[in-house]
Amino acid sequence: MSRAYGDTNGVIAKGEPANSPEQIPRAYEQAQRALRARQQSHNPYGFIAYADLGVDRLLALDGNAEEVERLISDWLGDLLGYDHRHGTELVPTLAAYLDHGGKYADTSTTLTIHRNTLRYRISRITEISGHDLNDVETQLNLHLATRAWRLRRASVGEPPRNAVR
Repeated sequence: MSRAYGDTNGVIAKGEPANSPEQIPRAYEQAQRALRARQQSHNPYGFIAYADLGVDRLLALDGNAEEVERLISDWLGDLLGYDHRHGTELVPTLAAYLDHGGKYADTSTTLTIHRNTLRYRISRITEISGHDLNDVETQLNLHLATRAWRLRRASVGEPPRNAVR
């Protein structure tokens, strides 16, 4: 479709097949969740199927909302508060850093900041949050929390926003 229209800035999201009319609302809700996840990813355009969401399927469920909000608060609360009070972007920086597997070059390119700026932000993140970013378990929990944070703040159908700006 992108080639036919000459534009690669579209998103197509698909839920699981509906085998009866009663399953259509479920499939529609799944497609909406897939759309939100795609729009908040580092590659917000293209096709995504609900079945491809992986862990985002759990993070985007409304039934898990209270537990997911607690995950976000427990792991990102101090950083979110700091960002709010000081107008900084430490949580989006952390999200990009974790999305890129801790690679400074890729993260700084995505954020369009100098590597030294990224190093400074990462040291502030560690200092403010008290989390050891070298610990694999901590990285996993922070990555899940940042993904949940992005999914929770996204509205279905809003234009994709760069997840790291």
